[in-house]
Amino acid sequence: MQTELPPYVPSPLPASAAKNNTMAIASLVLGIISLVSWCFSFISFVGLFCSSLPILPAIAALVTGFVARSQIKTSGERGNGMALAGIIMGSAQIVLEICGVIVMILLLISPSIGNVFSSINASLK
Repeated sequence: MQTELPPYVPSPLPASAAKNNTMAIASLVLGIISLVSWCFSFISFVGLFCSSLPILPAIAALVTGFVARSQIKTSGERGNGMALAGIIMGSAQIVLEICGVIVMILLLISPSIGNVFSSINASLK
């Protein structure tokens, strides 16, 4: 007596997960780049111009983060947390940059700091 096996039925494919939003990934990467480059420019004391350059990726991180969040709301893609992290890091970078400019201005207009620089300059001559 031969028993027949039921016909082969392939298992259904798993539902594809929603993909990550590309703009959210870009926002996260730009936010990281802006903070890391600010740390390197702060450590190296290259100057006001070079320490102001990290604000460009910070602005880009903010823009791409807000665009990504609006795209995620309409398309249902993933990446809302990455977009939010990019917005937070870009905002933090801009706040750090503003604080750095304020400190530089205060150092330049402070008379006691000017006297320190004058005494250093006189001792070098």
